[in-house]
Amino acid sequence: MIIKYLIFISIQYLHLHMRFFLLPFFMLTASLALSQRCGGGIFTFEIVNPEKEEITVTVYPLDNAYATEFKNRCCSGGCELSEEEGKKWRSIVHLQRSTKRKDFFPLYEETKVRQNKVDFVTYEMAYEPRVILFEGEKTGKRLFITANIHGGCDHSRTIKWNTEQPLLIPYGQ
Repeated sequence: MIIKYLIFISIQYLHLHMRFFLLPFFMLTASLALSQRCGGGIFTFEIVNPEKEEITVTVYPLDNAYATEFKNRCCSGGCELSEEEGKKWRSIVHLQRSTKRKDFFPLYEETKVRQNKVDFVTYEMAYEPRVILFEGEKTGKRLFITANIHGGCDHSRTIKWNTEQPLLIPYGQ
């Protein structure tokens, strides 16, 4: 009888205190499952430029009228735009950024590309869709790209500049 009573008390004790052990376990599991992957990184455009042409890059905000199309075309990782689309999609009205981060790429400023690559600091949850204009100084070649340049983790895209018309290489090629 005493053994049955001890077993009963032990089960009741475990049942009562198991909640205190399971709650932290479930909270830890949920936090790991829902946590951010990286927190941030670098989004790089690498340019294949064997002629070593001087290239400039200018970043413009995406005009709000094209935000839905930006999402529908899945352009967060970068989409090439035609010259006409690029001119329409970029907002040339000087807007102030909603965030005052000093490590975000400057808007509207023409910047020289160094070592055939352009790096954008990213934060995983940031959302800043932009229109980017790459322009060759000698040849006048132009390439418009739209991307969420400050969102996501580390990733890179390649631009082939040594063709008649520069192009953004699709992922996986």
